[in-house]
Amino acid sequence: MNLKPVKPEDGFAWITGAGKGLGRALTVRLVEAGWTVLASARTESDLEALADETRTFAGKLVPLPLDITNAAAIQVALDDALRDQPLALAVLNA
Repeated sequence: MNLKPVKPEDGFAWITGAGKGLGRALTVRLVEAGWTVLASARTESDLEALADETRTFAGKLVPLPLDITNAAAIQVALDDALRDQPLALAVLNA
């Protein structure tokens, strides 16, 4: 397997379970480092708090309320996100 490090300019990061715990901490670090992060969680208030916390960071947070058990909603969200740039990093934490 040939793995190469990814950088913010390679595309966006998608993190599921971004509202709490490890997913939240990783989201904060990536946005701080300049990544555009599609942050998904079931709880909209968690994503709003995360957006407030990262508002002044180098990167961009794109909050996405989403239940990852809903395959159709995931497909729609990813299709929409992929219109602007490629997916460079996915952390499926939920």
